[in-house]
Amino acid sequence: MKRWLPLLLVLTAATDPAPPILSAARIKADVRTLSADDFHGRGPTQAGETVTLAFLEARFKQLGLKPAGDTGYR
Repeated sequence: MKRWLPLLLVLTAATDPAPPILSAARIKADVRTLSADDFHGRGPTQAGETVTLAFLEARFKQLGLKPAGDTGYR
């Protein structure tokens, strides 16, 4: 789980000259959400993989991040 937070921050800073400000409260809320039991694990082929990817995709869009490559954010 700790791997996603730095990635989110780096992607936010790298895609926009004036990235949105992420508050500590917003980051904590995202970490809480991603680590919740409802996500049922986040590894490949685990049930929570799809839910986690959808959550991250929605957050990246909300932050105004532009997808790179041919498959959007994935």
